[in-house]
Amino acid sequence: MHTSAAPVLRLGLIVPKKCIRSAVARNKVKRWSRVLMHQHGLEPQSVLLRVRHKVALATPQERHQQWLLLSGLFQRGLQTPRSASQVPSTC
Repeated sequence: MHTSAAPVLRLGLIVPKKCIRSAVARNKVKRWSRVLMHQHGLEPQSVLLRVRHKVALATPQERHQQWLLLSGLFQRGLQTPRSASQVPSTC
């Protein structure tokens, strides 16, 4: 049992197979998210990150573009311009 009263940063990741078919690519997105979370030192909170659109990670250029998009999300402190109920799911 965790007895510390200090707030912690928790990260939940939802990366569906419908959006990223390859298990290697899904794990890469999860790994990137954990690395960025630690690099940006966000305030203690619970964060749920969900991939909602198809993501292309086949070429180095596509991987670099997705890394920059994910990094920008963490730099902004995981703030989204719209609430989750307003974003349509496309997967």
